[in-house]
Amino acid sequence: MYYILAILPYLIQLACVIHVFRTGRNTTWIWVIIFLPYIGGIAYLLAEILPDLRTRKSLHEISDIVVSTIMPSRKIDKLKSEAEFTPSFQNRKALADEYLASGYFEEAVRLYDALLTGHEKNNPSCLLMKAKALYGLKRYEEAAGTVKVLEETGFVYSRESEVLIKLKIAEHIQDKASADLLYEQFRKKFSSFEINYYYAEYLIEQGETGKAESIINEAAETRDHLRKSRIKFERKWADKTVALRRKIKK
Repeated sequence: MYYILAILPYLIQLACVIHVFRTGRNTTWIWVIIFLPYIGGIAYLLAEILPDLRTRKSLHEISDIVVSTIMPSRKIDKLKSEAEFTPSFQNRKALADEYLASGYFEEAVRLYDALLTGHEKNNPSCLLMKAKALYGLKRYEEAAGTVKVLEETGFVYSRESEVLIKLKIAEHIQDKASADLLYEQFRKKFSSFEINYYYAEYLIEQGETGKAESIINEAAETRDHLRKSRIKFERKWADKTVALRRKIKK
């Protein structure tokens, strides 16, 4: 027991250093953590890690995510039972969404098709989610067709989480110039770290490391500015974008 307590501070110190590297934090923290044992680690926890925890979802929402990812069948069984007992649009839609979230793409597509009938045949949420399920099945052309139907309803992308499926489909079925134009268009519209992450990743895969590095550096500068200004931002996606530097260096 004494041995564990003796090495615990060093384990925490090591964990903090690893966290700096993995999340792309300012490397100055490494020297602070190493040369100011205890104090450096505590300062890092307070300045870098705790703000992330404060912006995360509530405990109830977190436990819901755990149920969905670790025990998807239990939640699916519950929603399936509810949909069978009360086959309302909302209950069946909730089941389809859970199938999608749990990776059961075939079941999700089948349910979305059943929902997209009658006066709900152009339901934007169902069309968007169906496109995601088709993408998960690597049926990219069908996914693109579904996105086209969605856009013909007058749907306007208001969040990056909505437009990402269009961008990811473009990577597979459009030429690189067209995919680049789409990414640039929505980068400007949303100023999103998440879109920057996927665009930089795509560029790295295409061998355009120079342009990718430019996007990563821009994201790093923006992140550092927002952090100093104490402005809330997508810390998770900012860090993931900066961490892509490791892929370029390989």
